[in-house]
Amino acid sequence: MSVQGVVAGRRTRLLVGVGLASALVSAALPAACQRSKPPTPSHTCLIVGIGEDDPLWPLIKAGAQCYAGTTRSLNLKMIAPAKSDPAAQADLARGGLDRTVTAVCLQSTGHALTAQLVKDLTIGGTPVILIGEDIPNSGRFGQVGWDDFEAGKSLATALSESLGDRTTFMLIYADRAGEIYLSRLNGFVVGMQDYTFLRELHRFDCQADPAEVLKIIAEQGRRYPRLGAWACVGDWPAAIRIEDLRGGLPAGVGLAVIGGLPSVWPLLEQGLCPAAVATDYGRWGYEAVSLSELAFHRAVKPGEVRLTPPRIVRARDLDQFKRDWADWAEGKITASRVPGPPRVVSIPR
Repeated sequence: MSVQGVVAGRRTRLLVGVGLASALVSAALPAACQRSKPPTPSHTCLIVGIGEDDPLWPLIKAGAQCYAGTTRSLNLKMIAPAKSDPAAQADLARGGLDRTVTAVCLQSTGHALTAQLVKDLTIGGTPVILIGEDIPNSGRFGQVGWDDFEAGKSLATALSESLGDRTTFMLIYADRAGEIYLSRLNGFVVGMQDYTFLRELHRFDCQADPAEVLKIIAEQGRRYPRLGAWACVGDWPAAIRIEDLRGGLPAGVGLAVIGGLPSVWPLLEQGLCPAAVATDYGRWGYEAVSLSELAFHRAVKPGEVRLTPPRIVRARDLDQFKRDWADWAEGKITASRVPGPPRVVSIPR
């Protein structure tokens, strides 16, 4: 063999050896990087309900568990007082904190004690995500609930469906019972711009008191037996005994309300409420824990609000809504893509 042939053979073997070594190094790099990457530390999201007797509590827990099933490092600690009580809830939340808790998801009713609790937790460095009613100036990290302004607009649609061939209605609102009722009222006023042929006779401040609601309905029922319907920015009529409510409503006068909890269902079933404005409550626990996880990873800035859109439930839709409710209670939540900024996002159905 010539000198040139020997040199060429050695060069070929050298190139093959270098290539093989490079391939082995390249193959080893991902495994080495994977081994060197520290695992996500185990951490806990504390979820505190307003009360075990609250109908939303089972849905919140099931939704939270559904999200927790998508990640290995997240633990849930879910507690609530036996009966709805903001003071007991605040005590439970403070007592439930430990070194593993990295966020608190708090079912909120907007109570002053809840606002103080959020401020205390935030000062201590714990992100708080509110579920339900928002408390904007509390320092909360985020909120998951529904769009009260849009619910008010949907109430206008529900009212129009409740009137039949009549055109007059009266409105029940609550002036100082919370920001949510003001937002719903404003949305209702805007929504009624699409129904200018309807005539509002009077509006009454019930102070969020079901007893006052019954008194108003009964008194006005005697004065206006041909009234078309009532619009309520809350679900206060659901707290009134069916017999008393039926006695105060003249024949043919229906109620359109905002609220889709099980207490409202008998009103729909018995024809007292032709249409109610509800939402997909089952998403709230899922989205709240999702937001707490993003907060832990610093993947989202404070101030994000996730809102479920309103949906109108009628007597003919009630069976489907009940099936949805049963699915939510079992944690059957479909993951949705939540867009990035802006801070306020609407959760698609």
